[in-house]
Amino acid sequence: MKNIFIFKGHNGDIGANQADVVLPGAAFTEKQSTFVNLEGRTQQTLAAITPPSMARIDWKIVRAVSEIANHTLNYDTLIGLRQRMAQLSPNLVNYNKNVRNESIISPIKTSMPKVNDSLKLRPKLRELLDYYQTDVISRASPTMAKCVVSLKKEIEKRNQQQKQIGIN
Repeated sequence: MKNIFIFKGHNGDIGANQADVVLPGAAFTEKQSTFVNLEGRTQQTLAAITPPSMARIDWKIVRAVSEIANHTLNYDTLIGLRQRMAQLSPNLVNYNKNVRNESIISPIKTSMPKVNDSLKLRPKLRELLDYYQTDVISRASPTMAKCVVSLKKEIEKRNQQQKQIGIN
């Protein structure tokens, strides 16, 4: 049996081009969502605009697919989904609260052998020229494309200056 590649998202990009099935999802600005920020705080967003034409809210897409797969999820409203989230991970419904230390996953402590300085990791990629286009949304942005062009020009300028003064 052939594997089927399903893309669920809001911006076509590379993944959608390779997909057998595309399920158009709403962008973050088009849905009420729950996110966990870099501080570990759970935050909730509200929709600023309506999703275009065929786009649907992510949880509704997943819920519909669960029915087709004969493994129907036990919620059919946003409130039901959030109740299920509270059962599985209560921190996901404690909006804008400080994270308590015991809820943070601690790194596993292992004893590492001492590494010879000559064997230290040296990254192959030291500069990321397309830094401003590393995700789906920014790759579709003309403004971010201009940032990449500007950055490349600046790097070329600096390289020329270093060559003139003899720095490699």
